[in-house]
Amino acid sequence: MQAQIEQDSSLIPTEDELQAFAHEVTIPCFFDAIQLAQAARATSIADDLGSPEDFFKDLEIAKLGDLSRYGELKTQGAREWAQLWPCNEVLKPILGGHFTN
Repeated sequence: MQAQIEQDSSLIPTEDELQAFAHEVTIPCFFDAIQLAQAARATSIADDLGSPEDFFKDLEIAKLGDLSRYGELKTQGAREWAQLWPCNEVLKPILGGHFTN
């Protein structure tokens, strides 16, 4: 994100760094979220996240921001996000720039 803000491609992590981050942080966080939801008996949250494969595929589609692919979203959480995203974009200027990308 900092690379985008500063428009400096040297700040983009290497593929190895991205893979390590996914392995060490992202994937464990996903499973922690599932375990917390199950422990709290918040089954709808666990259900909305879906399988790891579907969740991470949906995350990839969302990060690319390709509206034409939103029909491919598999998880309930991602489909709800896609529905709310346009509303969020309309609200950002109204709220005086309190939200940034």
